[in-house]
Amino acid sequence: MPGVRAVTRAALAATTLLVAITAMSAGRAEETAPADAAEAGLSPAEAGRVPRPLQGATAARLVEAGEAEYPQSALWRGREGWVDLSFVIRPDGTVGDPVIEDSSGIPELEKSALKAVMRSRYSPATLDGKPVEQCAATMRYKFVIASLPRGARRAFITEFERAQSALRTGDLAAARAIADELAERHTTNLYEDARRWVLEAQLREAGGDKAGALDAIERALSYGEKHLEPVLYRDLVVRAFWRAGELQQWSRALAMDERLVALADTAPGTPVHPNVVRAAAEIRAAIAGPQILGFPGTVGYRTGCAEGRPNWQHELLRREFAFDSVEGKVDDFELRCDWRRIRGSVNTEQAWKVPENWGWCQLFVFGEEGARVKLVEYPLEPTAPTASADAPGS
Repeated sequence: MPGVRAVTRAALAATTLLVAITAMSAGRAEETAPADAAEAGLSPAEAGRVPRPLQGATAARLVEAGEAEYPQSALWRGREGWVDLSFVIRPDGTVGDPVIEDSSGIPELEKSALKAVMRSRYSPATLDGKPVEQCAATMRYKFVIASLPRGARRAFITEFERAQSALRTGDLAAARAIADELAERHTTNLYEDARRWVLEAQLREAGGDKAGALDAIERALSYGEKHLEPVLYRDLVVRAFWRAGELQQWSRALAMDERLVALADTAPGTPVHPNVVRAAAEIRAAIAGPQILGFPGTVGYRTGCAEGRPNWQHELLRREFAFDSVEGKVDDFELRCDWRRIRGSVNTEQAWKVPENWGWCQLFVFGEEGARVKLVEYPLEPTAPTASADAPGS
């Protein structure tokens, strides 16, 4: 579908990130906060997605979220962050098989969140009155130091502006050195960290790493409008939409489209751009269309940290899939749906059909970092044989 590709390139070329920085209030102390100022927990909105309704079923209900310990190494460095987890809620209400979906990229926070979620307890899901697994549960752990002021320190602003200047002059090596220094030593609160990921997205874009740029943009957006000014937040959502479409990451593109619609509902003066509306409609039409769709993936760590098993994640768009090709060492996969899950070895000789009543599904492919796979999803209804077709934007 050449229309999506053309619109994507034009939109990316025409936009420039305008990143504003708000300074912290005067008198901000440089020393880190004491331990009793740390908060590692959840808000109700961060306690997980709601599964698709199923006749005769009730969803699991969180009884007690496992409390995460704020690692001393992160606390005394003044490092804040977040961790998104996927896991299974067993019939006895305990948690099993946690996987890190994404995070702000601090290894010690990831370790703490993994331990904490295993201590969570639920009133289990039921089907026809009997406890069952709920297989696509999620939770976000957010690590915040209450005594840290919001906004950016003068030292961070100085370094960030130096990086922006280097980017404008095309000195990517200098900008990269500053970004790495910010990541290692100078980023503290969530406000600063959100802008660090914006800078990382700019660097990845400038270096031609489209997938890395999309990951970085999504991480910046994960901090929310509380830590990103409305104009910057909206600009990032638009860029993530186009980049995801170009990379054949359709579920991610449609998630950004939904965000833009929600923003338009809350701010009537900022409607969704017609090009976005048109491109999103093309994606939805292709998902419902007769072609076999192909989605390439690379096994790795989205956060850049080595916690858990390297994996590639893909939100299933249809109900039948297979692996078309494999390069490198790919071990197995797990398909986690709202109400069931499948585990199996990755091979190119078998196709899997997923019943509609299993609900929303997320696929995890595990293997060695750098291994590659191509997933194909078959049409929603039987059609005459047709050659495999890559997603729009390929």
